[in-house]
Amino acid sequence: MKIIEDSKEKIVVKASVPKRKFATDPPKSMDILDVIQFLKTKDIAVSESDCTNPTILGNYADNLPLSWEFVFIKKKALTPAPKVDKVTVEVNKTAEQKTSAPTTTKSTTSSRRRRRARVPTPKKENQLLRTKTVE
Repeated sequence: MKIIEDSKEKIVVKASVPKRKFATDPPKSMDILDVIQFLKTKDIAVSESDCTNPTILGNYADNLPLSWEFVFIKKKALTPAPKVDKVTVEVNKTAEQKTSAPTTTKSTTSSRRRRRARVPTPKKENQLLRTKTVE
């Protein structure tokens, strides 16, 4: 791991794992927690930072990247929003209640599944022999 940029706004760390040449080579992986531990050993605080693109590095699968740049952007102190005066408006509730339609809580469709009655199929007649076939 290598620190590429360390400024007041952001910290950029380049991390990589070696490629496996043989099946006997040990599989290695690295994630954001390993990068945070590395930065703590260098006395860089990232507790008030967010990583913009976290990922997992590894050499045990083809779809995992072998190297990656982890970018930590420091959080800015949020200032409270200015207070807005609330305006209350009184509405004539009796007129509103008269105009509203009654609501029902029951579903209009039935939840019960209906089955079709079994009707025996008529036996088919063999057209050439003019005999009924047994099904």
